[in-house]
Amino acid sequence: APPISQKAAGDAWRSGRRGMALAGNASREEAECLAGAAHALGVKLRVTGSADSLPQDVTHVIVVEGGGGVSSSSGGQSLPMRAYLAAARGLWVLSSSYIYRSFEEGSWQPEEAYELSYGGVRQARLRRHAPSPAGTGSGTGSAGVENGGPSGGDAAGGNGRGPAAHAMGVLAGVRVACWNTHLPPATIAALVEAADGEIVSHRVAHVLLTDAPDGSLPTALKRLPRGLGPKPRPSKWLFDVISGEADPTLAQAPGVDAGGNIEAAGEVQ
Repeated sequence: APPISQKAAGDAWRSGRRGMALAGNASREEAECLAGAAHALGVKLRVTGSADSLPQDVTHVIVVEGGGGVSSSSGGQSLPMRAYLAAARGLWVLSSSYIYRSFEEGSWQPEEAYELSYGGVRQARLRRHAPSPAGTGSGTGSAGVENGGPSGGDAAGGNGRGPAAHAMGVLAGVRVACWNTHLPPATIAALVEAADGEIVSHRVAHVLLTDAPDGSLPTALKRLPRGLGPKPRPSKWLFDVISGEADPTLAQAPGVDAGGNIEAAGEVQ
């Protein structure tokens, strides 16, 4: 999957163009009902597409609660893959009741009451839309909506009515490789890139995602002196990072020293 374009996403917020996608865990009948209700309010709900892709102009992802998905290491309620992609990009991740209630009321309702309360999606959205420390970002101000569509992003102040400057994703500056994982490489790449990380060879990675048995590593990495090379983590680590249960900028995260600096990965000759 290609890297997420922050400019394209920001342009969608500011222009008032809204994209809405179903997370993919609904039955065919429910998907049709949701699409019809959204259409009646002037917005097209995308109900098809690959689970490991999300169009760049999407601003709202709709989840049918109880429909299954992937949970983080702490367990609890699971999220569909598209919801994790949305969380990594700081998008709205809302219950399907958002569309139904808006249809009943005849207009789009405020999103906050329908944002999922699990999976760390709210924290991910607020973190991604927080202003830069120097307050130098672009894209502030109200995001008007054409044809009565749903509102746009979330300002750092929490009013939810307009996007602030996009902060970098939780994996910004982190190089990730994968080897023998339960998830397809394309899915891992999509999640990593949505969080502003970089997919690289295991020879130059900070983190090696692998679900192989303990001690099982690529032969080239086994030859490295102790302490060099990427830190192995299970693929669940990726969901933990996106949901806020693991923080790659802290000392306990893989490839980061006590000062919060990402260590250089060992080069394999």
